[in-house]
Amino acid sequence: MAALSLQVDKNNGFFNRRVDPLMKFLQNKIKHVIYIVKENRTYDQVLGDLPIGNGDPALTLFPQAISPNHHKLAQEFVTFDNFYDCGESSGVGWSWSTYGRTTDYTEKSQSVLYGNAGFEGLTYDYEGTNRNISLALPQTSPNASSVNTRLTGLLDPSGSSSILTGDKDVNAPEGDGNLEPNAVGGYLWDAALRAGKSVRNYGFFIDNSFVYTRTDKGDPTQGDPRNPSYIPISPNPFAAKIPQAPITKTVLLDKTDIYFRSFDMKNADIYLYNEWARDVEENGLPNLMLVRFAHDHFGSFDENPVAGLNTPELQMADNDYAVGLLVEKISHLPQWKETAIFIIEDDSQNGPDHVDSHRSLAYIISPYTKRHALVSTNYNTVSMLRTIEDLLGIDRLGITDANAEPMSDAFTIQPDFSPYTAVIPGNLCAQPVDPSLVPACQDPKAPKTAAVPILRDRNWWAQKTRKFNFRVEDKLEPEEFNEILWAGIKGDRIPYPQNRSRLDLRKNRAQLLKQWQFSANKLSAGK
Repeated sequence: MAALSLQVDKNNGFFNRRVDPLMKFLQNKIKHVIYIVKENRTYDQVLGDLPIGNGDPALTLFPQAISPNHHKLAQEFVTFDNFYDCGESSGVGWSWSTYGRTTDYTEKSQSVLYGNAGFEGLTYDYEGTNRNISLALPQTSPNASSVNTRLTGLLDPSGSSSILTGDKDVNAPEGDGNLEPNAVGGYLWDAALRAGKSVRNYGFFIDNSFVYTRTDKGDPTQGDPRNPSYIPISPNPFAAKIPQAPITKTVLLDKTDIYFRSFDMKNADIYLYNEWARDVEENGLPNLMLVRFAHDHFGSFDENPVAGLNTPELQMADNDYAVGLLVEKISHLPQWKETAIFIIEDDSQNGPDHVDSHRSLAYIISPYTKRHALVSTNYNTVSMLRTIEDLLGIDRLGITDANAEPMSDAFTIQPDFSPYTAVIPGNLCAQPVDPSLVPACQDPKAPKTAAVPILRDRNWWAQKTRKFNFRVEDKLEPEEFNEILWAGIKGDRIPYPQNRSRLDLRKNRAQLLKQWQFSANKLSAGK
């Protein structure tokens, strides 16, 4: 009985609550953590063509020429070929990525919400808004604007249009925003703030209702005369004095760069990088930095995306170069010697992967990260959160991260302070991309890949995805979108990869829909 009980304790991860010697060593070396969350890609979709690791190049949609920094960072630091996202969709994925679990509300509502693009009664309540209302902003304000007033208060300054009974986030975990010394739980930033750490936020938990409320498909950089709440995109929002980011968490109100736009497929991640770099130069590096680069989600092809980034290949290249620029910038700062950068996808969106649809991208970039290493240890989203907590010396958020194994196989005690140089995806230097997006394209010495042919143009993508709603996360059918991505990039001659479980899922889904319709008919008939 004692031996079996010991085995259960080990299986449950109880032994992981002990201090990891390597993490303890690194806690005295790493003072700054940058946590980058991206969107929706599997391992094989991006890194399947790597010469090392367990990849399938036949499934790769965004090879080295399109995503050179994803490939270079994996090869220069650590390639994680056995890393898995805990979430299947944004609502679930952002919960796992920010507090290491989900709530009862998430599990019961997400499955109903997901893919219901046409049913506006279902709102995305997983990043601080409830019923499309930001809980951190007051109902009304004497100087009403989109960054200091709730949407209902902006449209109706009398305050009579409030549709919420209070300011409690129905989806948040216990401990949300509670900074009392004895408090537990909450989000990653709550634990950091309780430990006296500094936090700076770029794009996490932003009220996107001001972003996607444009009433037409006109120029996204211009205001909408029919909807004054729309915030236009700006390549230089700080200089133009156009705040971009209404925050949804009270504790982050004074810790958020309000000029850093969040999830918006019409925008460029390179624009976001430029704003991030400006803010870092002004405010320096905090202990915990939250950064969102979302353009590897793809979409809004028919809504005039800025800078000519109007196909998935170009949006992926934009995302890739923004990530590469950020790493390059950090690696040339004096603080590089005490900084660790963590990069993750919030979820993998059920894309093709020959191992598992949850297998995804993960990066740890620091002087203390192993170089040119392959790590096949089984890690997941919670493992990354646990590692961040260990490096910062902050409390656990709950039982899942307390029992998780830190990603210690990625580290070494011998630092390598060599800086990183970003590579320009060559397609960003060619039509239809705006030449002003990447000035370095004109530098013959700048490392860049060769531009590769893109099979489909914007018109094809716009026509194929016209029924999808890209204006908010989780409002499209992922399986159908993945099939369109495959056909648009691989062509019609190469069939979309099928497997038995996927076919069974479709069959079961169709059968469930028939049963649901039968039950609904009986109910309507009063039987």
